[in-house]
Amino acid sequence: MGLFDFLKKDGAKEAPAQEAAKQPSHPMLELVLEQLGVAEDDVVLHLGFGTDLEPMMRMVPLLDRGRLAGVESSPVARERAARVFDEEFSSFKADFRDAVASKLPFYDGSFTKVLSLDQMHSWVNLDKAFDEVHRVLAPGGTFVLVWSERPGRPARKPEEVDKLLKSAGFYHPQLRERPEIQGHYYLYSSKKP
Repeated sequence: MGLFDFLKKDGAKEAPAQEAAKQPSHPMLELVLEQLGVAEDDVVLHLGFGTDLEPMMRMVPLLDRGRLAGVESSPVARERAARVFDEEFSSFKADFRDAVASKLPFYDGSFTKVLSLDQMHSWVNLDKAFDEVHRVLAPGGTFVLVWSERPGRPARKPEEVDKLLKSAGFYHPQLRERPEIQGHYYLYSSKKP
C-alpha cells in the first residue's frame, strides 16, 4: 500500500481514518509552507524531520529543478524517509543525512530555504544551531522556525529566539503566533542578508 492510497478512487466512500489522514500532520504546516514559499528551483533543507515526512513530500511537486535535503539523528527515521521517497518519488532524489542542527554537513550557502518544524527543543546549543543555519543558507535565503510551549520542553520566549536569530545574522525576523492551538505555537520567518 502506497503512502497516497488514502486518496478517494472512483467515487468510493472513504473511511474516517483515511479522511483524517488528509489533515496536515502538523497544525502549523500550511502556514509553514506559505512562509517558505518554495519555488521550482529552490534548494530546501529540513532540520530534524523525524517520522513526519509530509512537509518534505508536499514540497517535492514544487521543486521542478530544485533539490531537497533533510538531516535527522535517528537512523530509523532516515532509513524510512529514504524508503518512502524511493517508492513514492522514484525520479526525485532527496538527500537524507545523519546530523544535528549545531553541526550541519553542508557547504556554506548551499540552501535557499531552511525549515525547522517543532524541533528546537532538542537542540543542545541554540547559538551554534542558528549560526549553522545561517552558514548553510544562501544570501537572501529564508529560514522558517516553528516551536511550541508544551510541558516537558524548555520554555523559549519569542524575545529570546528573536535575539538569537539576530545575533546569528538574520534580519527582520517575523513572528506569528497560534495560541489557540494546543501547545501555543510560534513561527519565525527570517532572511539572511
